[in-house]
Amino acid sequence: MKYGILGSGTANTKVIQDGLIDIRESDPKAVFVIHARRAPQGSVSDVYDFLVDNEVPFIAVTRVDDKAPKALVNCATDVITTDDPAKEVLKRCDIVLLLWDEGNEDSSNRLATLSHDAEKDIKDLTMALTPIIVEGAEPVEEVVPVKVGTEEEYAIVGFTRDELLNMNIGVLRRQAKSLGVENVGKTKQEIVDSICAISNDNREVDIDTDMSGEFVASTDVHNPSDIGNGFFTWLENGEVQCHPLPPIMVKWLIEELKTA
Repeated sequence: MKYGILGSGTANTKVIQDGLIDIRESDPKAVFVIHARRAPQGSVSDVYDFLVDNEVPFIAVTRVDDKAPKALVNCATDVITTDDPAKEVLKRCDIVLLLWDEGNEDSSNRLATLSHDAEKDIKDLTMALTPIIVEGAEPVEEVVPVKVGTEEEYAIVGFTRDELLNMNIGVLRRQAKSLGVENVGKTKQEIVDSICAISNDNREVDIDTDMSGEFVASTDVHNPSDIGNGFFTWLENGEVQCHPLPPIMVKWLIEELKTA
C-alpha cells in the first residue's frame, strides 16, 4: 500500500518516527510518497531522515521550479516532477498521512479536504495516526471495546485532555457522539470537557493496591511489537482518573520508564 505524506506540521521527532514504524510493522510492503523540497518545514525533515536512514522505499515528487536535495532524491525508488506536488501525491497514494499544522489550520484543512475529495483515508501523523474526519464525511475510525455499565460498547481510541485539545474538531465531535454525549458543544474546550466527563463516569477501571495502599500498575510486556492499547491511571484529589492510550503512546511510555 502507498502512504502519501502531506503538510508541514510539527511534532516530537519520536512521535513521527514511531508512527512511521507502526505503519511499516503493520504493512511491510509500505511505500511512501513524499513532496521532496529544498526547504522542508515542520517535521517534514524528520520524515526525510527516517526514510533515508532506514532505507525505506519512497517515491519523491518535486516541483518543477524547486531543487530538492540530491541526497534525498537519489534514495527514492522513483522521482516525479510536476507543477502540483500535492495533487500528484494524492494521485499516487492510498492513504494520506497529514502533518497537521496548528499554526496554519487553513492550509491543513485545505489538504484534508483535498484528500477527502480524492476519496483517501486520512491520518494525523503529528498525533499518533489519529484518523482525521472531514465534516460531512463517513468516519473510518479505529474502535476498541469500552466497558459501559453492564454492556460492552465501542468508542474511538481515547487520549489525554491535552491531546484531545490538539485534535481536529471534526474528530472530537465524532468521538463525543460515539461515547453517547447528547449536547456535544461548539468549541473544542466544550467538546473535550464532555468527552472527559463521560469517560471518567462510565469507564470501569480495575486497580490493584499493594500493602501500603498505594496504587500500582502491573505490566507483562513480552515483545514491543505485541503491545496493544493501554490505560494511564492516577489518583487525583482522592478520585481515580483514567485515560486510554493508543499502542504508540504505550510503547513511548514504556521506553521512557526504561530510561528513567
